[in-house]
Amino acid sequence: MPLSTQTAVAVAEITGDYVCRSDLGPGMNHTRPVRWMRKGIARELISSDLLSAFDGFATFALIPLDGAEESLRRLINDPTVADVAPPPPPSRALRPSRTPDIGRQSREQILEVIGKRFRGRELVRLSEAVLAAHGFETRRGQAGPGGSMSFLAAGGPLGLGPVRICVCLEPFGRPAGREALGSLRDSMDAVGAEQGLLIAWGGLESREIGEEESFFRIRVWDQERALENLLEVYERLPEELRMELSLKRIWVLAHRRPPS
Repeated sequence: MPLSTQTAVAVAEITGDYVCRSDLGPGMNHTRPVRWMRKGIARELISSDLLSAFDGFATFALIPLDGAEESLRRLINDPTVADVAPPPPPSRALRPSRTPDIGRQSREQILEVIGKRFRGRELVRLSEAVLAAHGFETRRGQAGPGGSMSFLAAGGPLGLGPVRICVCLEPFGRPAGREALGSLRDSMDAVGAEQGLLIAWGGLESREIGEEESFFRIRVWDQERALENLLEVYERLPEELRMELSLKRIWVLAHRRPPS
């Protein structure tokens, strides 16, 4: 089940037959009992074909893709894949949109490609290139605990300006939490950096993590902000990176509601 509040899906197993209930509120009468197995698998870890099937018109249907169930079960049982933060309880029944969100689908496909093609040092290389395109000189750092990585960025000629940033990355499949922020602060102190940037390619454990940034010292990029910054400077990235990403800008008509 795609979550409407974040780029993640919840996965459950049906455990019983159909039941018509009247105690759940309007629009939630037709039910089947389930056992929730995972409540927040990042969408970029799921194949684009399966994601497209999730975004179809049917609210309950068998997905006719070979290996779809096996693929999901492998993700569910993979101990290295952590859940992102569960969404808040819905205040009302949500009706599925019958108009595909092309922008969201394209962003998810781009994140899927980045997650598959850029791992470890390659993700550092991509992130360094984004900061370099923003005008910073960068210097490669060391790998941290649990797959986290870091590098340094500085402004001014030859990177000798007053702005000095310690950048820490959290990889795909690993949502960043307070521990990641603590590691960033420790790294800042160790190298004497006045500012820090946490790039959470795997998303955030909760919304509060992004809100805990100190305005004058720390910034937090979740997946959306990291992707926005990449797309903003895409034309200024090195040619080899543009070839690996292979993106193309298109124009689409903004969806408008018909006049009442």
